[in-house]
Amino acid sequence: MKRLYVLRHAQAGSYTPTDHERGLTDFGVRQALSIASKISGVDFGYAIVSDAERTQRTFSALEVNVDVLISDEAYNASALQLEALVRNTPAHVENVLLIAHNPGVSDMARVAGVTQSLGTCDLVVVEFDSEWDNFAMELSRVVELVHPDRE
Repeated sequence: MKRLYVLRHAQAGSYTPTDHERGLTDFGVRQALSIASKISGVDFGYAIVSDAERTQRTFSALEVNVDVLISDEAYNASALQLEALVRNTPAHVENVLLIAHNPGVSDMARVAGVTQSLGTCDLVVVEFDSEWDNFAMELSRVVELVHPDRE
């Protein structure tokens, strides 16, 4: 059984020359650390992370030691574009972490049956019975919806 962990980046700051350069707020760092504690037992085999500063910092805070694809294609990607990135996961991998942006991550979650938009650092875990090159959210089952601590 394959599992995909779809994570929206933690809360981002503002006031940078470009959207791409926005880092995390102090609250965003706490959100990422909260999620890190909740996924600490997962054996990730691969990660796909947008090349935006806020997704990079979210990933760093998780302290996941895994092969990672830093992708400019994941920056503001649609759900279909994110699915295409997931389909390129190496076949031997069981658990994949995807860190990207709204609306793409929320749209992916909706296809799998989540009825709400993902807040910052919300995580949707889905599983499916196929190989990565056949991955589609509509063939997935939501296993868990995880929220960071809100304080």
